[in-house]
Amino acid sequence: MKKTKKLFGIIAIIAIIGLLFAGCGDPGDKINDDNNNTGSNGTENNINVKSITITKYPTKMEYLVGESFSGAGMVITATLANDITVPISSGTDGYTVNGFSSEVPGQVTVTITYGGKSASFKIVVYAVFTVTFDKDNGSVSTDIKIKQGDKVTKPSDPSKEAFKGDVSEAGLYYGQPGSFPYRFIAWFTEDNKEWIFDNAVSQDMTLKAKYKNGHEPIDFSGMDGENEIEKSLAYNKENRVMSGYTLYIDRDIDLKPQPALDWTYATHTIVGFGEGERQIKLSEKGNLFTVGIDEDFISPHTINLTIGKNITLVGRSSGGNGNEDNDNPLILIRNGNNNLYGAFEMLDGSKITGNTNNTNNYSGATVYIGHKGKFVMKGGEISGNTSNITNSSIVDVQYTSARLAMSGGKIYNNNSTADVIILPDKLGYYDFCLTLSGNAYIQNIIMSRNDSDNKNKGFITIEPGWISDDPNKTTINLIAYSPNLWEDVMIIGPNNSHTMQPSDIEKFTLGRFYSNNPEFNLLDIETIFKIEDSGENIGKLVRID
Repeated sequence: MKKTKKLFGIIAIIAIIGLLFAGCGDPGDKINDDNNNTGSNGTENNINVKSITITKYPTKMEYLVGESFSGAGMVITATLANDITVPISSGTDGYTVNGFSSEVPGQVTVTITYGGKSASFKIVVYAVFTVTFDKDNGSVSTDIKIKQGDKVTKPSDPSKEAFKGDVSEAGLYYGQPGSFPYRFIAWFTEDNKEWIFDNAVSQDMTLKAKYKNGHEPIDFSGMDGENEIEKSLAYNKENRVMSGYTLYIDRDIDLKPQPALDWTYATHTIVGFGEGERQIKLSEKGNLFTVGIDEDFISPHTINLTIGKNITLVGRSSGGNGNEDNDNPLILIRNGNNNLYGAFEMLDGSKITGNTNNTNNYSGATVYIGHKGKFVMKGGEISGNTSNITNSSIVDVQYTSARLAMSGGKIYNNNSTADVIILPDKLGYYDFCLTLSGNAYIQNIIMSRNDSDNKNKGFITIEPGWISDDPNKTTINLIAYSPNLWEDVMIIGPNNSHTMQPSDIEKFTLGRFYSNNPEFNLLDIETIFKIEDSGENIGKLVRID
């Protein structure tokens, strides 16, 4: 009897194991997961399945038109008749995917079938649109594919080659004379509407760059100011751009002293429109333009002010414009920061004249270049100005890193001790305070020093090819308040490449040596000085004992 019970027990266990294995079926080949997929043999095994459940949806639930189905990441669980659950893979025989289609945009129901049971989920098919960016500058257009409902990223602003040529009317223009950049405005649709990049893309479209023509004048009439110069400066300050602005004027303008041009990264050029001279006349005593400095003489600024063709700046003189002398520099160039510079520039056809400064206010100068200031003279002339104080000059170069760079133009025919004075004692160590190149001409230069203990040096640099216009050449007068001056003043040859050669020295006629020291008073410089190698590839003025 016991043996019979034991036998029945073994048979029962074998039967249960058989039922378990019957629910799993035999593995088949992997099915194709594309549209309307079926099992590997197109049939379903006779499996006793109560239900199937999607316990984890596929990773990819959104599709673009034309994409194939991907079941990656999806987990299907089957519950068998005996309530045992088993995972079903896509390679299991009898497993099918139906209903998927990506031919048209919209919501699609996908059905998974196994063992005669089904489970469904929804995916979304999106249209794909092409956004074409036409830069309108001769370059190849760019196509971007965008999913329906997404936003297209705004590309960097394009640029367009500047308009080359002259303008057709007076006014304010974006850019500099002869080269007026096209200024990018925005991207526009084919029906000429500005595209808002916060909008979703809903169709194929072309966005075309739109520019402001560089040679079209800017409307600045609403700015504060009594005339077009003041209004244009106000516009520049509020709308600074790296390429700057050019103002063309077609009339003479009486201008009061202007507030300091005290903003950074800006260029302002004033040019005469049409033929003939356009005068900007100082209407009351003061500095017509103050460049690169504000009222406290400290704040850093880098604005560049340029006067160009047919522009004449007229100062005040009792014998000329007005009934009183100005007694101030017409142009004050200075900066209070070690890294930034204030700059004033003259181009061909420009002129500074008619200013009288008979006071010690900025050494009686008409153009004063102070701390970190820079005066670039590419053309034009400074003539007809007056300063009658002792050892005065029309252009005064002094203090740390003050510089006068001349590649053209003339400073001559003025009434003063000298046309240019350079004060090495107030310049930074090894400062290149005067550079001459091209056809630049200065009628008379003074280099002065009054601090015998300060070993700073003031330099005149002669660039290759420099030829003075005047047959008498440039005259250098050396004014000293100490015999030690000559150890600290150097004249540098072309490009710093060699010691001064005779051909270089001939560019200068060395004039008188003046001093308030009786030992050296009114001695002829040519009898007591020579040029010799300083050992630094620099021609150095050395006293002959």
